Amino acid sequence: MNPYDSKNTLYQDTVIGSAEVVEHEPKILLECENTLEVNNHNAMRRLKFHDSNIVSGKGVSKEEIIRNLTHKEKEIAETRNVPVHLKDMFQNIAPGHSETEKDAIVDILNKYSDTFSKDETDLGRTSLIEFCIETGEAKPIKQPPRRVHMASAGEEKKLIDQMINQGIIQKSTSPWSSPLVLVLKKNGKVRACCDFRILNRATKPEAWPIPRIQDCLDTVAGGFIFSTFDLTSGFIRFPLEKRIFPKLHL
Repeated sequence: MNPYDSKNTLYQDTVIGSAEVVEHEPKILLECENTLEVNNHNAMRRLKFHDSNIVSGKGVSKEEIIRNLTHKEKEIAETRNVPVHLKDMFQNIAPGHSETEKDAIVDILNKYSDTFSKDETDLGRTSLIEFCIETGEAKPIKQPPRRVHMASAGEEKKLIDQMINQGIIQKSTSPWSSPLVLVLKKNGKVRACCDFRILNRATKPEAWPIPRIQDCLDTVAGGFIFSTFDLTSGFIRFPLEKRIFPKLHL
């Protein structure tokens, strides 16, 4: 049922609302909301109406509609012992679950709280493997540093200091050297990278079998709950063998 003049497409598994127990007599949305406000038709939000301004059959102004997207969920998180850096996650999970299920979710988040980064500078490191680069009898390759635009000079020093403090890099002296490159990310921030192309040419390649996509899909056949994890700075979670430290000098 579409009560508006404009057409709307609902795709499979689209959530168009949630049912909640209310203490007072509910007000019909169409009698309270301005149907000419297009933004009200395509956004998921929570509306709070002033009872004194509601007139049955008439719309109300945009200023009279108080939108509060996550107020209830924040109240839920504040009443439970949820780690600060996981409150947003809990607020996304909590709606639609019973109180018992929410308590179980809180227990899981507390148990594995150290598994999740507290911020972009909170990095972990695997202890299962050390990364190695084999160059055989290749002579050391030393490239001069690249010039950095004056506008980015301060950002470059800031990134280097940050990586030193995080234990990602350390001060060193080496006959090997590759230039540092600053790359602009989609969010406008700067990422520090290194141009290892010449070093890669001297590196002995390793062959790894690539799994077939169909085999991967077959392993999850019949599943209905799928989880994904996005590592914070995942490429720098692998420690290096100490003997190859000189080759990755910046």
